[in-house]
Amino acid sequence: MPDDTPTDKTQLMESLAESQISIIHLARLAKEAKDKKLSDKLTAQARALRQEIARLRRSLHEEWKAGTARLTAGAKSAQAGLEKLVARVEQDKKLITRATKALSLVTDLLALSRRL
Repeated sequence: MPDDTPTDKTQLMESLAESQISIIHLARLAKEAKDKKLSDKLTAQARALRQEIARLRRSLHEEWKAGTARLTAGAKSAQAGLEKLVARVEQDKKLITRATKALSLVTDLLALSRRL
């Protein structure tokens, strides 16, 4: 089927729904004109379109469900990566604080040694 994207399927589904409405209207007109054979034939066509629309809707639902699952998995992976990065930043922050304190102590020791 050339209609592979959800957008194409959605547009096809909308077109089929419009056709179904038109066919149902023609079936009612045929019924009013007492043309049972034509009315039955048009009703069968409308039913077939309704089934095709339902099939497309189900396939779209499955595609959207799969796409949502992929996006959710990607978001979870990104969240895990961000959590690791935050943990690393926190660890680096502690190391920088320690290094700053050590540098301050060394500076104080140098200042004391110069006085002596």
